[in-house]
Amino acid sequence: MSLVGISIFVTLAQTSAPRIVSLKEFSEAYGKNDIQTVSDYFDDDAVWDGPLVDELKGKEAILENYKKFQKNTISMEVIPESHLVDGKKEISVWLIKLRHKKISDGDPVEVRGMSEIWRSEKTGRVIRHRNYFDSGPLLYQSIPVVGWLIRFFIKQQPHDSVPPLLK
Repeated sequence: MSLVGISIFVTLAQTSAPRIVSLKEFSEAYGKNDIQTVSDYFDDDAVWDGPLVDELKGKEAILENYKKFQKNTISMEVIPESHLVDGKKEISVWLIKLRHKKISDGDPVEVRGMSEIWRSEKTGRVIRHRNYFDSGPLLYQSIPVVGWLIRFFIKQQPHDSVPPLLK
């Protein structure tokens, strides 16, 4: 094989391998509207679900949902707090600092939660991403009267009895 043939083979081998995106890279990209990195995180047949979204099947459906959410996002920071890896399964605990036009009139909201993430044995990309979090700060507490009542009752509780997600 000539040097040209070796060079072409090496170039093809380098470009055909999927880019594996770490959770840290994904978290940073998700907050900065970096659609390419978000796309590289997921396998083509990935599934995404959580409290505020029905199960989304396929990378394209996940990306469409992400784009719709980002249209009204003023700012978002995803802060990973802890991360466990066991083979192809990962658990991540995080804090999201969010300002969104349709949530709390664009005022800052903080939400703590966790994600279960499964990676493909074949590609290393994410095949399932499931979020768990209290949606109260995003939904109920942003409704003018209801939100005021919830915050009022939370303030009346002894500090130790209020779950951290509601503080």
